[in-house]
Amino acid sequence: MRKGLVIAGLLVVLFAGVLGTTGCTRVLLEDVEGPSGVETKNASIPLDGAERLDARITMPVGEFTLTGGGTGAMDAVFTHSRDWVPRTEYSVESSTGVLRVDQPAVSERIPFGQKANQWDIRLASAIPVDLNVELGAGQSEIDLRDVDVDKLDVLTGVGETTIDLSGARTHDVTARIEAGLGQLTVRVPRGIGVRLTSISDGIGDFSAEGLHRDGSDYVNDAYATSTTKMEITLHRGIGEVRVVSVP
Repeated sequence: MRKGLVIAGLLVVLFAGVLGTTGCTRVLLEDVEGPSGVETKNASIPLDGAERLDARITMPVGEFTLTGGGTGAMDAVFTHSRDWVPRTEYSVESSTGVLRVDQPAVSERIPFGQKANQWDIRLASAIPVDLNVELGAGQSEIDLRDVDVDKLDVLTGVGETTIDLSGARTHDVTARIEAGLGQLTVRVPRGIGVRLTSISDGIGDFSAEGLHRDGSDYVNDAYATSTTKMEITLHRGIGEVRVVSVP
């Protein structure tokens, strides 16, 4: 399953998001003047009464940054080649904001040559978030210190990825991370209980700083007594994987 994609490497740029949501509203992106052949578009999506957020983001190739601090469901700046226009849809269903972001034009072909593709996304900080991110090839930073994430599912591709799960947490967090080809760093909080279930079928270096072995898993010192838990399942791919405990 996942192994075939890892070995194939650059085939991850063929990933396409599945938009099965009914009643979605296509979000019009605001044009911002940029260099020749490159467009910059802004997207600002209000919560529209949503009390939680279900976000699925698929980026086939490029530079990806995701943080908290959005004024609504999402604030974003997309800088891309003119034929690589992102697609953003949002709806509210039973008090849940359903956000879908992908880029179908890129997924239809393997990109060669000089192309620009940079996404800077800020999600809501004030409501719980279920987040699914699929990445292709490039450099990615997912900083969730200011995102009230409940459930996280990340599939990395080819390149370098940092996922920051540190910061204050007031409820349990469940995360599933599948590493592709390259370098992955996962930052976890030292102050709450963290359990890491590592599926050690990958190739390359692996370290879990600030965690110790507990049977086949890794836990931090706070796990035994903390009322708030973070459960992480990690599937390794090819390359270096580092898990680091931070304050």
